[in-house]
Amino acid sequence: MPCFPNGPVEMVEPAALPACTLVIRTTGRRAQTLSQAIRSALRQDIPRMQIVVVEDGGRAAESLVKGLAGEAAQNLVYLSIPAAGRSQAANAGLAAATGDFIGFLDDDDMLLPSHCEVLARALMAAPDAPAAFAGWYEVGRDADFPDVPSTGAQDWRLGSRRPFSRPGLLLANLFPIQAVLFRRAAWLQAGGFSPDLEALEDWDFWLRLSQIGLFASVDATTSVCRVAKDAEEAVRRTTDHASARQAILARYADAEFTIQGSEVQVLHADLANRLEEFFTAGALVGALWRVVLRNFRR
Repeated sequence: MPCFPNGPVEMVEPAALPACTLVIRTTGRRAQTLSQAIRSALRQDIPRMQIVVVEDGGRAAESLVKGLAGEAAQNLVYLSIPAAGRSQAANAGLAAATGDFIGFLDDDDMLLPSHCEVLARALMAAPDAPAAFAGWYEVGRDADFPDVPSTGAQDWRLGSRRPFSRPGLLLANLFPIQAVLFRRAAWLQAGGFSPDLEALEDWDFWLRLSQIGLFASVDATTSVCRVAKDAEEAVRRTTDHASARQAILARYADAEFTIQGSEVQVLHADLANRLEEFFTAGALVGALWRVVLRNFRR
């Protein structure tokens, strides 16, 4: 069972949960994974669902989406916009969203069926939270899925999840975009995605949402994220993000945040754990290297 941040919450019937919208951005180039992403959205355990697929430039995905819409009981909407980039595609999806709670799903990631229900309940349990997030699995980009998964497979690895604090979020993006569900009211207050960002646009959005309040955290794993399959791709991705990271850090250099004492404690404990992991790993590597040297000298 998920562990809600503010203690027990009345477990209302799913039909009483607020309506949710999932926005899926695509360029129409990944038909197979887009189909899986949409199907995972259609399988959400929540009755009032809207799914908005926004194609950024072209209409390559239109027939796929409309074919799935014909099979779906949920409200599945297709939008095509002139090529404008990731942030503008996100804003087009937000403009079409009708749900009280909204989330994003990349066209190569997937959600487990409990995702929206678990996070919606967390938001209901924490009425001051602008958003809620859960854990995620990570798989390689070339991982094959014969069907939309309902539970985690043994060879999936858990994402490197860190506890939420606003100081921690200022240091780094704490979660992939599909792991979060946020309130429509919070988006309207914070504003949409920054059109000048073509990478890490979600991090910038989370930072603005965090100025409204603390994110709720759910002790559950509800989504699947594809990640770089090799070191070369990881390095290339890091390089691509470097300029966006600098722009975002400069944007918030003079920002004023009201930080709670509990957040400082969370960040302190998290940094202490990271240092312990670093030195423990270093000690293990050092010990192994000494064994190798001893054997080499014999």
